[in-house]
Amino acid sequence: MSGNPVDGSIDPGDLTTDSNGVKYVTGNVGFSASGTISGANIQSTNVSAGDGTVTGTVVGNFFGDGAEVLGGVSDIVKTRADGAYTDARNVDIFMTCADTPCAGLALP
Repeated sequence: MSGNPVDGSIDPGDLTTDSNGVKYVTGNVGFSASGTISGANIQSTNVSAGDGTVTGTVVGNFFGDGAEVLGGVSDIVKTRADGAYTDARNVDIFMTCADTPCAGLALP
């Protein structure tokens, strides 16, 4: 599992602060995740980044007759070692399809 990795989990993500003072990072946010598969479900047990520290989770499910689609959510908080941002949250959805593009499938 990986969250939009760029250059080995190093990201050029952009920091934004909302009107409530909450920091979040958008764009390509590099991180890696490893974890478990149980039936149709995936769950991260470890998240990491090549350019800083990250905490959070990645969860998802396999879908389709042959489990050809994987979809889920990543919810992380990341601090870049170079000081570009600290404790910035990123929540994203993902979908990937085996063998063929996910043409005709839409995320909600």
